[in-house]
Amino acid sequence: MTAAPYADASVRHLLQLVADREPAPGGGPVSAVAVSLAAALTAMAARYAADDVDSDPLVARADHLWRRAAQLADDDVCAYSAVLAAQASSREDDPAQRGQRLRTALHGAATVPLEIAELAAETATLAAGQRRAPQRSTQNQP
Repeated sequence: MTAAPYADASVRHLLQLVADREPAPGGGPVSAVAVSLAAALTAMAARYAADDVDSDPLVARADHLWRRAAQLADDDVCAYSAVLAAQASSREDDPAQRGQRLRTALHGAATVPLEIAELAAETATLAAGQRRAPQRSTQNQP
Protein backbone atom coordinates (compact mmCIF):
# COMPACT_ATOMS: atom_id res chain seq x y z
CA MET A 1 0.00 0.00 0.00
CA THR A 2 1.35 3.41 -0.90
CA ALA A 3 1.88 5.78 1.99
CA ALA A 4 1.78 9.26 0.59
CA PRO A 5 0.98 12.82 1.18
CA TYR A 6 -1.58 12.79 -1.61
CA ALA A 7 -1.90 16.57 -1.58
CA ASP A 8 1.75 16.75 -2.64
CA ALA A 9 1.29 14.37 -5.58
CA SER A 10 0.85 15.62 -9.12
CA VAL A 11 -2.60 15.05 -10.58
CA ARG A 12 -1.14 12.57 -13.06
CA HIS A 13 0.65 10.65 -10.30
CA LEU A 14 -2.45 10.58 -8.11
CA LEU A 15 -4.53 9.28 -11.02
CA GLN A 16 -1.96 6.53 -11.61
CA LEU A 17 -2.03 5.57 -7.92
CA VAL A 18 -5.82 5.35 -8.00
CA ALA A 19 -5.75 3.26 -11.17
CA ASP A 20 -3.14 0.81 -9.83
CA ARG A 21 -4.16 -2.58 -8.48
CA GLU A 22 -3.61 -1.55 -4.88
CA PRO A 23 -6.08 -1.11 -2.05
CA ALA A 24 -5.06 2.50 -1.53
CA PRO A 25 -5.73 5.16 -2.41
CA GLY A 26 -9.33 4.15 -2.64
CA GLY A 27 -12.65 5.85 -2.10
CA GLY A 28 -11.66 7.69 1.08
CA PRO A 29 -8.61 9.51 -0.23
CA VAL A 30 -10.23 10.15 -3.61
CA SER A 31 -13.32 11.68 -2.02
CA ALA A 32 -11.14 13.74 0.33
CA VAL A 33 -9.18 15.11 -2.63
CA ALA A 34 -12.44 15.90 -4.44
CA VAL A 35 -13.75 17.76 -1.38
CA SER A 36 -10.43 19.58 -1.07
CA LEU A 37 -10.67 20.72 -4.69
CA ALA A 38 -14.28 21.86 -4.20
CA ALA A 39 -13.32 23.82 -1.09
CA ALA A 40 -10.35 25.36 -2.90
CA LEU A 41 -12.67 26.50 -5.70
CA THR A 42 -15.00 27.91 -3.07
CA ALA A 43 -12.05 29.81 -1.57
CA MET A 44 -11.14 31.19 -4.99
CA ALA A 45 -14.70 32.36 -5.61
CA ALA A 46 -14.83 33.89 -2.13
CA ARG A 47 -11.63 35.81 -2.84
CA TYR A 48 -13.16 37.24 -6.01
CA ALA A 49 -16.30 38.24 -4.13
CA ALA A 50 -14.62 39.62 -1.00
CA ASP A 51 -14.07 43.31 -0.40
CA ASP A 52 -11.23 42.55 2.03
CA VAL A 53 -9.77 39.09 1.41
CA ASP A 54 -7.57 39.18 4.52
CA SER A 55 -10.48 39.54 6.92
CA ASP A 56 -13.23 37.71 5.06
CA PRO A 57 -14.49 34.81 7.20
CA LEU A 58 -15.76 32.94 4.12
CA VAL A 59 -12.26 32.92 2.62
CA ALA A 60 -10.72 31.75 5.90
CA ARG A 61 -13.28 28.97 6.34
CA ALA A 62 -12.95 27.73 2.76
CA ASP A 63 -9.15 27.70 3.12
CA HIS A 64 -9.48 25.67 6.32
CA LEU A 65 -11.83 23.21 4.61
CA TRP A 66 -9.54 22.47 1.65
CA ARG A 67 -6.50 22.05 3.89
CA ARG A 68 -8.33 19.74 6.30
CA ALA A 69 -9.81 17.66 3.49
CA ALA A 70 -6.37 17.27 1.92
CA GLN A 71 -5.02 16.00 5.26
CA LEU A 72 -7.89 13.53 5.53
CA ALA A 73 -6.81 11.91 2.26
CA ASP A 74 -3.65 10.79 4.03
CA ASP A 75 -5.41 10.08 7.33
CA ASP A 76 -7.79 7.67 5.60
CA VAL A 77 -4.92 5.52 4.34
CA CYS A 78 -3.42 5.42 7.84
CA ALA A 79 -6.77 4.43 9.35
CA TYR A 80 -7.25 1.69 6.76
CA SER A 81 -3.71 0.45 7.36
CA ALA A 82 -4.49 0.17 11.06
CA VAL A 83 -7.47 -2.07 10.26
CA LEU A 84 -5.34 -4.31 8.07
CA ALA A 85 -2.69 -4.53 10.78
CA ALA A 86 -5.30 -5.41 13.41
CA GLN A 87 -6.77 -8.09 11.16
CA ALA A 88 -3.34 -9.55 10.51
CA SER A 89 -2.29 -9.61 14.16
CA SER A 90 -1.20 -12.95 15.44
CA ARG A 91 -3.88 -15.51 16.22
CA GLU A 92 -1.78 -16.32 19.29
CA ASP A 93 -2.63 -12.92 20.78
CA ASP A 94 -5.25 -12.76 23.48
CA PRO A 95 -8.58 -12.83 21.61
CA ALA A 96 -10.02 -10.05 23.77
CA GLN A 97 -7.04 -7.77 23.11
CA ARG A 98 -7.07 -8.60 19.42
CA GLY A 99 -10.80 -7.87 19.25
CA GLN A 100 -10.33 -4.56 21.04
CA ARG A 101 -7.53 -3.56 18.63
CA LEU A 102 -9.78 -4.38 15.69
CA ARG A 103 -12.74 -2.45 17.14
CA THR A 104 -10.52 0.57 17.77
CA ALA A 105 -9.08 0.39 14.26
CA LEU A 106 -12.54 0.03 12.68
CA HIS A 107 -13.80 3.01 14.65
CA GLY A 108 -10.88 5.09 13.37
CA ALA A 109 -11.48 3.87 9.83
CA ALA A 110 -15.13 4.95 10.05
CA THR A 111 -14.39 8.32 11.64
CA VAL A 112 -12.26 9.62 8.76
CA PRO A 113 -14.88 9.13 5.99
CA LEU A 114 -17.50 10.64 8.27
CA GLU A 115 -15.39 13.79 8.65
CA ILE A 116 -14.83 13.86 4.87
CA ALA A 117 -18.61 13.77 4.38
CA GLU A 118 -19.10 16.53 6.96
CA LEU A 119 -16.51 18.70 5.20
CA ALA A 120 -18.22 18.01 1.87
CA ALA A 121 -21.57 19.14 3.27
CA GLU A 122 -20.04 22.28 4.77
CA THR A 123 -18.22 23.05 1.52
CA ALA A 124 -21.46 22.73 -0.44
CA THR A 125 -23.27 24.98 2.02
CA LEU A 126 -20.47 27.55 1.90
CA ALA A 127 -20.38 27.49 -1.90
CA ALA A 128 -24.15 27.79 -2.17
CA GLY A 129 -24.07 30.79 0.14
CA GLN A 130 -21.89 32.63 -2.37
CA ARG A 131 -24.57 32.66 -5.04
CA ARG A 132 -25.66 36.07 -6.01
CA ALA A 133 -28.91 37.17 -7.57
CA PRO A 134 -28.45 37.31 -11.35
CA GLN A 135 -27.81 40.76 -12.67
CA ARG A 136 -30.77 42.03 -14.63
CA SER A 137 -29.94 43.13 -18.09
CA THR A 138 -30.65 46.79 -18.76
CA GLN A 139 -30.53 46.34 -22.54
CA ASN A 140 -34.21 45.73 -22.98
CA GLN A 141 -35.37 48.16 -20.33
CA PRO A 142 -36.92 51.50 -21.21
